[in-house]
Amino acid sequence: METKKDLVFAISKVGAKHLPKGVPCQDFSTKWEDENMQVIIVCDGHGSPTYVRSDVGARLAAEVAEESIREFVKQTAPSLFLGKKGAVTARPDDSNDSLWGGVSSKSMDEMSELELNNFKQNKAFFEQVKDIREQDSVMVALFQSICKNWKEVILKDSEEHPFTDSEKAALGNNRLEKAYGSTLMAFVKTYYYWFAFQIGDGRLIAVDRHLDMTQPVPWDCNCFQNFTTSLCNTEPVKLFRYAFDGTEHFPAAIFCCSDGVEDSWGDYEASPNLLHNFYRGLLDQFVKTGTETTLKNIEDFLPVLSKKGSGDDMSLAGIINLDALQDGLEEQEIRAEICKLQEKETQIKARIDETCAKEIAQWNAKVDNQ
Repeated sequence: METKKDLVFAISKVGAKHLPKGVPCQDFSTKWEDENMQVIIVCDGHGSPTYVRSDVGARLAAEVAEESIREFVKQTAPSLFLGKKGAVTARPDDSNDSLWGGVSSKSMDEMSELELNNFKQNKAFFEQVKDIREQDSVMVALFQSICKNWKEVILKDSEEHPFTDSEKAALGNNRLEKAYGSTLMAFVKTYYYWFAFQIGDGRLIAVDRHLDMTQPVPWDCNCFQNFTTSLCNTEPVKLFRYAFDGTEHFPAAIFCCSDGVEDSWGDYEASPNLLHNFYRGLLDQFVKTGTETTLKNIEDFLPVLSKKGSGDDMSLAGIINLDALQDGLEEQEIRAEICKLQEKETQIKARIDETCAKEIAQWNAKVDNQ
């Protein structure tokens, strides 16, 4: 398990398309750490007109999540997670185990792509959760606490700051939660174990000591294109996905980003390496340039990335063990050098083959003329 102090950061910037309109940043990110844990949280308030206070909703979601996480770690015995690990996607509408996520009035051939993906995801949920019932129970309790507390604080905000006429018109007949709609993701690292959870889009990426990257929290197929699950959904607790690991396998680094950052690097599912290479470059900067300079560079770069990319608000948070990354960065440099040498070798072989072909052609022509 890791014992050295890690770098923990959280940065949010208003998006390029919001600046000319004076729209506030609808992202909110935060960090928290003490001797017992490190926490990063990223929330992305929704941008459509109905979500009239999504910037407030995102901030309140982060604040509520941090408080709930701290209480959860304080009250939960580490032994619950020790020697265990799991990764669980969003739960089906009907979580009756006997259904096994497989009951449907349609055959698989009759299902749309989304229906088929949901069918597969539902089956995956029951497989993922079957051996970690106790852990699943406490994680669900955490999500219930977050959702309950978030609803309480947004109600309080609406009472202390009544909606204006324009806000009322935009919200229409929608529920109060819609006004404050936001996604939420978090990563929590304790001395004995780590856990992460997410509702909605954005990406949570884990980096190992070799700088290989994975997505520890399973994706939700209901987050696609401009659609996302949210705290403002009717039953948000079911829509949380999570992962945990108490087997002493800690990531060397964790990055959480809102979809503004993710989308600026293209379609993640089609080309994950674009975002991954961005993170590898940041890790290289942290080690070689130093944390203070690199954090300042991120602050300066995110608005530029927004302008060139998605135009959306940008949030990036991370927990980084710089010592654990040293070997991986050196390994990456060696890999890059090997690739250059292999490319050079290929070019040399191609020139040799081309020269030989010309010599043979000239020789054959000379023989034919004799």
